[in-house]
Amino acid sequence: MSNDNKSFISYLKNTYNKLYDKINPRKENLLELTDNCLGLTYKKLAQKWEENTKYKKDDLESLLYLGGAIGFGFNATYDGSLDIVTGICSGVLAGLAVRTHNRKKDQEFSLENEILSSNSIRNEMASINVLCSVFASIFLVTSGVDLAQGIISGNEMYYMNFMHLVTSGMAVLSGSSALYVSRIYLEKK
Repeated sequence: MSNDNKSFISYLKNTYNKLYDKINPRKENLLELTDNCLGLTYKKLAQKWEENTKYKKDDLESLLYLGGAIGFGFNATYDGSLDIVTGICSGVLAGLAVRTHNRKKDQEFSLENEILSSNSIRNEMASINVLCSVFASIFLVTSGVDLAQGIISGNEMYYMNFMHLVTSGMAVLSGSSALYVSRIYLEKK
């Protein structure tokens, strides 16, 4: 390898390190960095929600849980069969939507605060939230491929896969978003 190549590679490494230090001053790992970026994004979205509507973050959280429940419910029954696992996911998200909607403003959440104060559980929650967001994004992107194949070939199987991936992706993304909004609410207390 010539000196020019070595100096160019050294330049790229230095530039990358400077940029990474600017983006990530606390030296978080990739999971923590992604979780914090998603958390800040959802925090800004929740603030915009409160500014532009008459509703609070609790209502946004409840709607997101409800959206996930509807998505999983549709996914569990759309092809004529009943999928027990997605039905259970739908029920859990529906229960969380009702619980969030009925939450009292002055109610203390000792269990949730205890969970958030534990670093190991918080890191596991971050892992789950990031993975759910990543999988939901993959579902939504790959659904476009199935839609295109369905249009090109006319095969109904691709349309069924498209519906399955879209509803799964939206349901998982909605539930994950609700968890981030919930975490914002709990951290504020």
